Amino acid sequence: MKGERTDRLRRRPTKVRYFYLAVSNTALHTGMSHGGLHYVKTTHDVKSLYFADLVTKKVIEVKEPIIDFMNRWRLHYNEPTWCYEQDIEEGVSAPKYD
Repeated sequence: MKGERTDRLRRRPTKVRYFYLAVSNTALHTGMSHGGLHYVKTTHDVKSLYFADLVTKKVIEVKEPIIDFMNRWRLHYNEPTWCYEQDIEEGVSAPKYD
């Protein structure tokens, strides 16, 4: 996140379209912020991740590595027209950050 306003990624998006459900060995973790998911990822062993789209009313299992998913979400964080499922279907590769 070098060079970015990290407070933007730690807060809930201005228009909420997605929320996550992360499953670890000990608990279920839910949230709407990139920073919240980053915290869960670094403090718990996340076994599976689901992303709920409030526009299409679908729950999508995240099958790519969590870091790739987080980079993709980071790029489109405050973009309510972005569709994660469409990115996956079209084969759009996740951005890479330092």
